[in-house]
Amino acid sequence: IGPLRRTNWGGIADVKSVANAYDLTMTQRGLEPHTDNPYRDPIPGYIWLHCLRNAAQGGDSMLVDGYSAAEHLRREDPEAFACLTEVSPGFRYHDATTRLESEGPL
Repeated sequence: IGPLRRTNWGGIADVKSVANAYDLTMTQRGLEPHTDNPYRDPIPGYIWLHCLRNAAQGGDSMLVDGYSAAEHLRREDPEAFACLTEVSPGFRYHDATTRLESEGPL
């Protein structure tokens, strides 16, 4: 898959649900498919989450093929695909010890 890229959270992060969370990963909210860490340069290739202890009932595991989704969008809505590949929005992440900013098309 590739080399491990260290982040401000370290090489392997222990993510826990906490009160007054400042980041979505620290909440009990389920994670829907999304673009992760676009404020990093280079962006992560893959992020694997493994649940060691689950306080909730149920839960689904999923893997999304973003390349297939992009190809489907390119065929079905070329204008929307062009927006994703040509518009360069800015992304930022700030906390008490870290300031990350980048920009570029999705």
